[in-house]
Amino acid sequence: MNCKTEIKYSKKDKLSKEKLNLIFELNQNNIPALGSLNNLKHVQDIYNNSLFLIEVIVEDDFAGFAFVMDNKSEYQSLNYRYFKNKFKNFLYIDRVAFIDKFQRRGYGTITYGEIHKLSKKLNSLLCCEVNTFPLNKESMDFHSKFGFSVIEEVPFGEKKVAMLCK
Repeated sequence: MNCKTEIKYSKKDKLSKEKLNLIFELNQNNIPALGSLNNLKHVQDIYNNSLFLIEVIVEDDFAGFAFVMDNKSEYQSLNYRYFKNKFKNFLYIDRVAFIDKFQRRGYGTITYGEIHKLSKKLNSLLCCEVNTFPLNKESMDFHSKFGFSVIEEVPFGEKKVAMLCK
């Protein structure tokens, strides 16, 4: 598997218009598994609030991304705020998505492996959420296999999400 992960730290630079567009389009193509984004500024705001962005590049092609926040972020997502109100030291995985042709090929495992290494180094809890209504079975199975446990199921508007920690 020819895969490299590139970690961009959010405070160092702005995302290029091309990268903003790639992330925006991939996010919007993965609704309802991911929440909708308003526009490119919304993507930049999430990036600015993140500890880092992982971009998965496969043979020089953009394959996917994941945003990761820590407990110091000012991110206003209700799901993130849930964990911030509950825990003092954590990393929050947000908006993980891969282009169709790169799904179910191990890149999610590689990405989560990178994030998990960092959470261990920082001695931080690793948190995320997965839709249970509408059910995102593939994601629930993936997170279960990766050792995440459901701590609570919470309704958010028309959705219901399982709050997960590892």
